[in-house]
Amino acid sequence: MNLRASYRYQLADHKKSILVFYLVVFCIYLLTAVAVIAISHYGNGDISGSMSGMESAALIFLFVSGMNSFKENFGMLTQNGVSRRSLLVGRIFVMATVCLFMVLVDKVWYFITVGMSGIFKNVIDTSL
Repeated sequence: MNLRASYRYQLADHKKSILVFYLVVFCIYLLTAVAVIAISHYGNGDISGSMSGMESAALIFLFVSGMNSFKENFGMLTQNGVSRRSLLVGRIFVMATVCLFMVLVDKVWYFITVGMSGIFKNVIDTSL
């Protein structure tokens, strides 16, 4: 059974896109935090920012990723003798792994932003 090969091939397909997704999210959060801090520092100090929606962004990313990741993998794996059953089971395991990884990263990111809001008490509000 080529389940391991199917799993590894399909998982490798997601690595670069997940890295780019979290890099963009990090840049957006960083830019927002810097802008809010700069505005509150140079302004009158009454401005506060709110950062939320991380789970929604991850959900949309997973939906689009799932919609775009079947055709190429199906053609490649069927040409190399992997059964459709192995392809389906591998796809289920890959999506479970990717979703679990993204949930863990989202929770770690949430705790980091809550910790940052403790440092900048009146500047950043991370209430979800």
